Amino acid sequence: MGVLRFDGEFPVVSQHEWLKMVEAVLKGADFGKVLTSKTYDDILIEPLYQGIKDVVADGRRTGAHPWDVYQRIDLSDISAANLQLKEDIEGGATGCVIVTNDAPTARGFGLSLKTEDDIAQLLRGVDAQDIRIEAGAQALHVASLLSAQSNVEIAFDPVGLKARGVEIDPDTAVSDAIAFQDKAAKPIKLFMADGRPYHEAGASEAEELASVLATALHYLRAFEKHGIKPETARDSISFMLVADADEFMTIAKFRALRRLWKHIEEACSLVPQPINIHAETAWRMMTRYDPWTNLLRTTTAVFSAGVGGCDTLSVLPFTNALGLPDNMARRMARNIQHVLINESNLWRVIDPAAGAGSFETLTASLCEKAWQIFQNLEKQGGILVALKAGTWQSEISKTAQKRQYDFAIKKQKITGISEFPDITADQVSVLASIPTEAPLSLKGDALLSIRDAQAYETIRDRLEERKAKTGEREKVFIAALGPPAAYAGRAGFARNFFEVAGFETVLPEHELTPENITALVNDSKAKIICLASSDAVYGEKAGAIASALETAAGKKCYLVCSKELMPEWNIRTRIEAITPKSNAFSILDYAVKHALTTV
Repeated sequence: MGVLRFDGEFPVVSQHEWLKMVEAVLKGADFGKVLTSKTYDDILIEPLYQGIKDVVADGRRTGAHPWDVYQRIDLSDISAANLQLKEDIEGGATGCVIVTNDAPTARGFGLSLKTEDDIAQLLRGVDAQDIRIEAGAQALHVASLLSAQSNVEIAFDPVGLKARGVEIDPDTAVSDAIAFQDKAAKPIKLFMADGRPYHEAGASEAEELASVLATALHYLRAFEKHGIKPETARDSISFMLVADADEFMTIAKFRALRRLWKHIEEACSLVPQPINIHAETAWRMMTRYDPWTNLLRTTTAVFSAGVGGCDTLSVLPFTNALGLPDNMARRMARNIQHVLINESNLWRVIDPAAGAGSFETLTASLCEKAWQIFQNLEKQGGILVALKAGTWQSEISKTAQKRQYDFAIKKQKITGISEFPDITADQVSVLASIPTEAPLSLKGDALLSIRDAQAYETIRDRLEERKAKTGEREKVFIAALGPPAAYAGRAGFARNFFEVAGFETVLPEHELTPENITALVNDSKAKIICLASSDAVYGEKAGAIASALETAAGKKCYLVCSKELMPEWNIRTRIEAITPKSNAFSILDYAVKHALTTV
C-alpha cells in the first residue's frame, strides 16, 4: 500500500460547490446570519477561507529565538519585591516590568522608587535582566535612577497617559524625554506607543492599532522637531499591543501592526526595519468570580501573541482582578509561556499564520480599517489633538457601549460569569485586595479601564454581601411544568440565567399544580419565580399556574419562552418573559433589587 498523499488523493472542491452543500444543510436559513459574524470594526468573519500562496511573513519577531518572558514587579515593599524578582528569574523569567505606584497599570499597588538606594535595594543580588519601567508621569525620574543599567527600556507614553486622564502636559513631557535621551550615556528605548489605554476602554482591534500608529508617529515627529533624524528616532520607539482571548483577531492584530508601520516607514522615506512589539494579556478580559477561568483566556492570549510574533510578553496572573497575586499565581503566569515555548515550540516557525486564508484575509481587512481610522486621526491634526478635543474618546466610547450591550444580551459570553457560573466556588487568595475599580460609566474625557465582567460582577456583589451577612443565598424558584423532556432545556437556561447574579435556584421534586404552587414557593423562601417549559405546555398549564401566582404576595415572576411567545406574556402585569436575547443586565439588576428590598 502506497503512502496516502493528501494533496492529490482527494478531488478539489470549489467554494461554489461547498456553498451549495451548506445551503442544503441550512434548509433555507440565512447563511449570513447563521455562519458569519462581524467584528466591532465591521470586518466579516467567514466560516471558510481559501489558502493564499506566495505571501510575505508578517509575524516576524526580532531574531530567530523565542519571545522573552517578562514578569511584572508591583509589590509596594522593596525588600519583598527583590525576593519576588529573584524567584521570577529562577522560575524562568528573562525580563521584568518594574511597575511603580505612579503607573495607571499599577491599579493601586506598585513600588515607590524615589532614590538610587531604592533601586539598589530592589536589584540587590539580581543578575542582569532586561528591565522595562512603567512609572506613569514619573518615568523619567525613575529612569534616571537606572542610568547605569544598559538594558533598560522606558515605557513612557505621555499620549497614552493623557488618554487615561493623567494630569500631564504631553508636549512638555515629550520634550523632556528627548532631552533625557540626549544626555543618556547609552542608547535606550525611550517611548512606548501603548495600546492598553484604548483596549481597556473598550476599543476595537482597528481602533487600538490606529491609536498605537498615531502615537508612534507623534513621537517620531517630536524627534524631528528636535533635529533628530527619523532613522535614529525610530530606534527609541517600541510598541505595546494587548493580547486577548479572541485568537483570530489577536493574531491578525499583531501581524497587521508590522505591516502598517512598514507603510509609515516607507512614507517617511525610511528603509523598513523590524520593530519591537511587547504584548500583555488583556486586563479587560479578567474576572473576579471563578478566576480559574482566567487561565483559559490567558493561555489563548499567549498562544495568539506568540503566533502573531510578539518580542516580549507579560501575562497577568489569573487572580489580578482580585488583587496582588501570590507566588502560585505568578508561577502559573510564567509557566503558561514556558509550556507554549518549550513544549509546543510555538516560536520555531516564523509567522505560522502566513498563507492561511483566514488570517491573511483578516490581517488585510484589519490593516485597511485601521489605516482609515489612522487617517481620520491625522485629518484632525493627530491623536493628541483628537484626545484634547474629546473626539477620540467619544468614538471609543461608542464601541465600548456596543460591546457592553452585546454582553448584556449574551451575544458575547464570559465563561464563569455570564455563562456557567459557579456560585459554590471558593475565592482564591491574594496578597492584598484590589482597591475600588473605575466606575462603569463609558463616557467622559478620560478613557477608563473597565473589565468586560465588571457589570455582571457588580450585580452579583450585592447578593454575595447579603449572603455574607445572613449565611443564606437569595433563591429563585424554578417552576418547571410538564414532563422533564418539556422543561429540562429551559429550566437549565433559567438556572444559569439567575445564578449569574448569585441566586440559588430551587427546582421542586413535586409536580406543580395551581393548588400546590403557592405553598411550595413559600416553603422555598424564594422571592423570585421563573416558569420553565415548552411553548406547548405553557398553552396547556401556564395560564392556571400564573393565575394562582397572582396571590403570591411579594413575588416577582418570570417565564422563559420563545421570541414568538414573548409578546403574549409581556402583557401580563406580573409575568415578565425572558428569551435567550433578553437584556440580562437590566433583568438581573431588577431581580436583585427586588430580592433585597422584599421582606
